Amino acid sequence: MNKKKILIITDILIDTNELEKRLKDIYLWDKVICMKEKNKAFVKEIDNIKIGNDDILHIFSFGGGMSTYLIFKYVLNKKVRIILTEEGTSTYFSEYIIKKIAKKSNFNLTSKNIIDRIDEVWLLNKDFYMEKNCKIIKNIDMSKLQKNISLEWLRDLNYIFKYQKENIYEKLIFFDGNFGQAGSISVINEKLFLNGLFSILDNFKVKLPPNDLLYKYSYFRKYIIKNVNVPWEVIYLNNMFFNSHDDLKIYMTHCSTAVFNMKFIDPSRKMKIIFLYKLLYSIQGYENYFSDVNMLETIIDKYSSIYPEDEIYIPKSFKELKMVLNVLDVYKNDSKEECEDYLFNDSFSNKYIEMVSQKLSLNKNMKEQLYYLDLDKNRIKRFVIWGASISGSVTFKAIRSIFPYWKFIGFLDKYKKGEFMGSRIYKPEDYDNLNPNMTFIATNPGKLEVEKLLIEKGLELGKDYLYGYKVQ
Repeated sequence: MNKKKILIITDILIDTNELEKRLKDIYLWDKVICMKEKNKAFVKEIDNIKIGNDDILHIFSFGGGMSTYLIFKYVLNKKVRIILTEEGTSTYFSEYIIKKIAKKSNFNLTSKNIIDRIDEVWLLNKDFYMEKNCKIIKNIDMSKLQKNISLEWLRDLNYIFKYQKENIYEKLIFFDGNFGQAGSISVINEKLFLNGLFSILDNFKVKLPPNDLLYKYSYFRKYIIKNVNVPWEVIYLNNMFFNSHDDLKIYMTHCSTAVFNMKFIDPSRKMKIIFLYKLLYSIQGYENYFSDVNMLETIIDKYSSIYPEDEIYIPKSFKELKMVLNVLDVYKNDSKEECEDYLFNDSFSNKYIEMVSQKLSLNKNMKEQLYYLDLDKNRIKRFVIWGASISGSVTFKAIRSIFPYWKFIGFLDKYKKGEFMGSRIYKPEDYDNLNPNMTFIATNPGKLEVEKLLIEKGLELGKDYLYGYKVQ
């Protein structure tokens, strides 16, 4: 039988329009299907998938989106060979993860339906499978990759992910998380922690998680690896292929087991890894940012027993972290001691608002409103700025710096049209259709007219609208 190779991807994390085209261009798969989850059209895409009884289905994660459950339900009663394939922690503890999120599937699938139907589990190192069931567990043989990595194969990978040539000579790679974007912690706490952390690091680069917004990096973008949405493994393989002299790196992360992948790809490589999760638990605002610490520590213990030659550091305090960085020769000796205040001062929000206010030269009234907004930040999701002018520009920068995950709808202006600062300018009569829950008046000449209109709509100063930069 002539079997076809079909690749199914989802746009739940990144924009896949160009990725889908590039995947089709290299003709590695007979068919590439993108499940459009962002616009809720993915349910119709199932008609494009023809999976027969003799086919093999590799599933990489149940945590990425709903389309995985839809596909799984589609093949549930077929004689399809289903292989759960390496995707880090969610594969090592597959039953735990599936039970945790199966209730959200909305496709009448129980965790037992899913677990019982999986035939095999393939891992980069099968010793890391932590469940007790009797599934067939297999190793993905990475030694073949080591021996047979070719320029043509790497070129295909680079084309798919739009990799740009980048020599990474820095000694330490920090794998950041997007906890603020996910709502686990406040954005201000996350920014201040990064600001303090980066002030004591030397000779380092930062690898962002997929689709992470860049606003929190406004003060240190020079440290970011430029291949932002390229998987780290692709970046690593390029450095391994083209820089055979690549020095030993130190890998630092909050709590990601992705740092182990380099060892799985090249078991001969000696690793030095720093986990920050215990330090973060000691900081106000981070107490609940990561709930699966027992699962992580089980994996770390397993790794240490299999690879005792590697060095793993888990500092519990800022003092311990500085000692570790000093030992590993990545501590910035000229850093100021006040950076510790960024990490352990109770007034996280106040410090960051002061910093932004000073940078943008905000007037007292605007600064006081930012303090007020911080107390009510979880209520506001969508905002507009009335006035496409200098005041509107500074107001936008201030709000975006402190509350980066609020949705900015656009500007309103009676006299201007088109775009301002890359955002659309709407007419005043469009206001009701825009449906914001916070409006900033950023026009002194039109302040009275705009405020009168808002009051007539039943809106209240302080609750539904505020004054922007230098508007009194």
